[in-house]
Amino acid sequence: MKKLLLPLLVLAAALAGWHCSGSAKPKNVLLISIDTLRADHLSCYGYAKKTTPEIDALAARGVLFEHAMAPSSWTTPSHASLFTGLLSSQHGAALVGVPIHPETPTLPEYLKEAGLASAAFVTHQYVGKSLGFARKFDSFWMEEDAPADKPVDEAIQWLGANGKKPFFAFVHLFDPHMPYQPPKEYVDEYDEFCRQTGGDRGTLNFLMSDDKAVSQRALTCLLRRYDDEIRYTDRQVGRLVRYLETEKLLDKTVVIIVADHGEEFLEHQGVLHGITLYQEQLHVPLILLGAGIPRGKRIAAQVRLQDVLPTVLELEHLTPKIALQAASLTPFFDGRETADRDAIAETCDVGPNRMSIISGHYKYIYSPRAHIFMQPMEEKLFDLAADPQEKTNLLAEKPELAKKLQAALIAETGYKWRKSWKLLWGGAGSEETRRGSLSTGARFIYAFKYLGYSSFADVVQELPFKGGMHDLADYELQRSPNKLSFDAKDHGRENGVLAVVDPDDAPVTVAFACRDCLQNEAHPEDERETELSGEIDPAKPRLFENGAFRVYTEPILTFADPPPLASKQMQDVIQPDMLKKLRTLGYF
Repeated sequence: MKKLLLPLLVLAAALAGWHCSGSAKPKNVLLISIDTLRADHLSCYGYAKKTTPEIDALAARGVLFEHAMAPSSWTTPSHASLFTGLLSSQHGAALVGVPIHPETPTLPEYLKEAGLASAAFVTHQYVGKSLGFARKFDSFWMEEDAPADKPVDEAIQWLGANGKKPFFAFVHLFDPHMPYQPPKEYVDEYDEFCRQTGGDRGTLNFLMSDDKAVSQRALTCLLRRYDDEIRYTDRQVGRLVRYLETEKLLDKTVVIIVADHGEEFLEHQGVLHGITLYQEQLHVPLILLGAGIPRGKRIAAQVRLQDVLPTVLELEHLTPKIALQAASLTPFFDGRETADRDAIAETCDVGPNRMSIISGHYKYIYSPRAHIFMQPMEEKLFDLAADPQEKTNLLAEKPELAKKLQAALIAETGYKWRKSWKLLWGGAGSEETRRGSLSTGARFIYAFKYLGYSSFADVVQELPFKGGMHDLADYELQRSPNKLSFDAKDHGRENGVLAVVDPDDAPVTVAFACRDCLQNEAHPEDERETELSGEIDPAKPRLFENGAFRVYTEPILTFADPPPLASKQMQDVIQPDMLKKLRTLGYF
């Protein structure tokens, strides 16, 4: 793992008195993570509907952080930050199937060494064994997409056998995640349209209807289903914490209630999560109560989800083993700290790296120019105080501020500028097949498939190194470390490939073939090859054979170190039936 960039926070905390104390009796820890729960849909965070009476009551007995920010907008990297106190550019679990760096200490490892018995109860493989989340747990229970009563039942059973000794229990509840399918008692109250649509991708099809009345009806249905998933989950959280109270364990236990990310419902013309970094996907609940936690406090300052790890370490009188990109929350308890903390978020789920930083009341979002699942991606700057809905891009008005925030992002994450190659074709109305490839004597470290509708392009999916993938435009891209081969029909729109080669200055050879663009050649379907190097201006792309193919280069920010391949264990886990389910849940 590369050198960590922010040792100062941890060193300062150590000087202030963090230490290991063999005489201090460890506190129990119960960490509850509710997947896909945006903060503004909890009653205690101001939601008009009564969705969370149990969590509301718990928050009143502890500390509620009003502006906690997730470090990513999807499950794996956000949970990995929760477990490590690091951003995904540091802990490594940034891509689908890529685990936490094995040398990075995690929360269960710290608590195991402190003598706590430990168990995890999780409901999705994106928080599973193959990604490093089971490391150092004594017991690890997982059932894919299990309703919240099951992991809570398992946790209560385990606590019955282990609760008399110091313990750490991690409970992951998946219910608010797509598909929104709460228990029958809620569904029975819906109208026929909402019952029939099912709360899955079928409902999303209605949501995207050109008929505004149908779209609004689908949105109302989705929101009701989402809220009812939250209501059901809230009941299970209350049941679990009441068990601790009944067994006289609550006063000895630090209870932490969090979410990994939020969810979008057309606030920025999109749905679900993982694609963008707007507030509806990053603003999450964070509530602490129990042993050593003040009662009845609401903290207005902005904090980060990864601050949970150093908070637990301090409460347990433990010292972090490495420099963290986080700091304990305890100074907010007694007013020693009141200012907002800068919050960084990252995602590279389905497409190139995007990241954001909130500093003061300004938020800067970095993204390469592209469309991802029909959402336009580009650099943006918002004044959250004047524009909390993030509708007015101030980038053109305040370019120097954007550059300053971008520099802060790069300094914290270690990202670096790399040259990307973009090969585009089509858009002239022809449906002839294009075949070709990008190849290099070096190696490709990124490869994305484009389906374009304008001068932008849709990044459809980053592909694993092995095999190929068909998509909605009969477009197949096969990827190896040295060659990217495509086979695509024009379909009257622009398609393409984006690739990053390492090292940047390595030449790339473009090969292509098509029937309608080489009319003057004796053998029009034979591939033609051209080796290219150096920079090619996007405004003046290199054209091939009557303009059928266009290629140019453009700088993008990516990981400083090439991302690792998905772990073999993860590839083995994802069987065809599981892939089908993951697609239903909104992945891939």
